[in-house]
Amino acid sequence: MNVFGRVAKGVFGRPSGYAQQEDESVVEGLLHQISEGRHAEDRRDAMAQLRDLLQDSSSAQLSMGTMGIPVMLSVLQEDRDDIELVKGALEVLYLSMAMPDTAAAGKAGEQQPECSPPPALINADLYCRAPDNVLLLLGLLRDGPEGIDDLYVRYTALQAMGALLAACPDKFQACVLSSPLGVVALMDLLSSPMEVLRNEALVLLVGLCSGCVEIAGIVAFEGGFEKLLGICKAEGGPSGGGVVLQDATELMNNLLRGNLANQRLFREMGHITQLPPLLQFTPPASPAASTAGMLLGTASQYMDPTLKKAAGAAA
Repeated sequence: MNVFGRVAKGVFGRPSGYAQQEDESVVEGLLHQISEGRHAEDRRDAMAQLRDLLQDSSSAQLSMGTMGIPVMLSVLQEDRDDIELVKGALEVLYLSMAMPDTAAAGKAGEQQPECSPPPALINADLYCRAPDNVLLLLGLLRDGPEGIDDLYVRYTALQAMGALLAACPDKFQACVLSSPLGVVALMDLLSSPMEVLRNEALVLLVGLCSGCVEIAGIVAFEGGFEKLLGICKAEGGPSGGGVVLQDATELMNNLLRGNLANQRLFREMGHITQLPPLLQFTPPASPAASTAGMLLGTASQYMDPTLKKAAGAAA
């Protein structure tokens, strides 16, 4: 493009139809380079360019769809030895499926038809049509040959799953249920020494267990209550009062609410006696203490009379 052309593009922008056609052409070329390139460095460079394009263009996000998702899945399956390429593929998947921020969308200045669903929603729906696609992301979290022991790979895989959960929660939950071992992989991260992974897995589990009795049952019977109470203790209880503690108590509430099997397990394992200390705080009340109060209210319906008296005295 000549100098005048670049200046005109910067001042006047591009017609929306032209922009979409141009971005689609660029995306197609980059995907071809990623899938067919002979040199690893060229493939990584094309992946980086695609990532940058997706950050700036919703029309590029729309172009990913049926063309791009199979290419990214192929990288995750066949290029495990190239960690940088795998990282790039996960970033591209996340950016393809992450619902746009309203303010950011306004700054981009790209107009979408009023009745057209967001490109991220379309891509997430395409991705969740095959449960194996979701299981591939969950597999990256596991130890052994199926997983990849890299902090950033696992973190970005969790982010991509968070985007899927936000875009199409019911379909994502159904995909996760197709292999309970996927839930186990998330549970293992709750004990990870890497706090960034633990915290991201905790947020994902909060959403997964919301309104899904089956996933909540798997989490509970995989030692979920013990791990969550351990996190509450490690975070300093209500006096620590951080967002991690709030997430942990919210997840416990999701495990118990409307789930008779989990309520019975919680009572029989003696965990009710560990709830009152979560309410012993000095004002101002933290959000975590507020969530703990709701949790105690849910659990107290199933307390033995002696335990209920003790809980009332402690509160």
